[in-house]
Amino acid sequence: MHGASVAAIAHQARSLEDAQVLRHRRLRHARLLGERAYGLLSLAHQSLEDCPPRWIGQGLEQVVASGLHEQKHNRTVMNESSVLPLTCLLEQMTPNQAVGVVLLILMRTETTDMHANVDRRTVDLSAYPDMVVIYLGMRVNAIAGLKTLFGFGPRIADAVGRQPDGLLLHETMLFSLVPPHAGMRQYWRDFESLETWARSAPHREWWARYMRDTGGTGFWHEAYFMAGGMEAVYVHMLTDTGFLRFASQRPATGSVFSARGRARRAGAANIAAPVAEHEIYSSDETR
Repeated sequence: MHGASVAAIAHQARSLEDAQVLRHRRLRHARLLGERAYGLLSLAHQSLEDCPPRWIGQGLEQVVASGLHEQKHNRTVMNESSVLPLTCLLEQMTPNQAVGVVLLILMRTETTDMHANVDRRTVDLSAYPDMVVIYLGMRVNAIAGLKTLFGFGPRIADAVGRQPDGLLLHETMLFSLVPPHAGMRQYWRDFESLETWARSAPHREWWARYMRDTGGTGFWHEAYFMAGGMEAVYVHMLTDTGFLRFASQRPATGSVFSARGRARRAGAANIAAPVAEHEIYSSDETR
């Protein structure tokens, strides 16, 4: 009986030591969150006896909200009086729970700071009255399309590296991984510059080959004009994308065979198209 009592007392002592270890470990976890978090949790050295009874058992959301109230009125995280309820709650938590609460507070604080210091800018495009923004994409429709897609990238990079006249900016994009669907966004000074590049080498040869064999891929582009108007074309796209998803569809023949025609641009192109309409469609299809 006496032995059992000693064992019980020893067990209680170990439990208290374990609680202290957990408390200190909790603080060590908090230090990893940065100086601001450490400043908050360092107050957790207070014992539970220092906590007002009304905070014991209160919900997490209420306690955290109370602790965050003060930061709405100044730029600090908390003052000592507002930290006290949260400190009492932290004392009763596991290390992971305590770290989670502190992360929540830091996220709320950073969000407040971000909103208070928003870097909001715009641009003056008056120097580019005829600018054209064009999105282009290639989607893999079959296994063979992977080779086509990956082989196309270096060619585009090389062509852009030559700095064609009128190209203001080129950016690569990834629309999806499954199925592989990659593309680019380009900003051109005017439509004439874009049209000249598209109908000149090396793009001219690429497009002519692609119209003969799409290599297991689908291709599309959409262009948006600063001066007004939009145009698009889609080749072997198994899944509708962009305008195809909501606008009425029609064959890209006749007056809408070329980008100039679809955009309703006046005048004629200075360079012939890479592929003539009759090479793609039969006479019945072009009516």
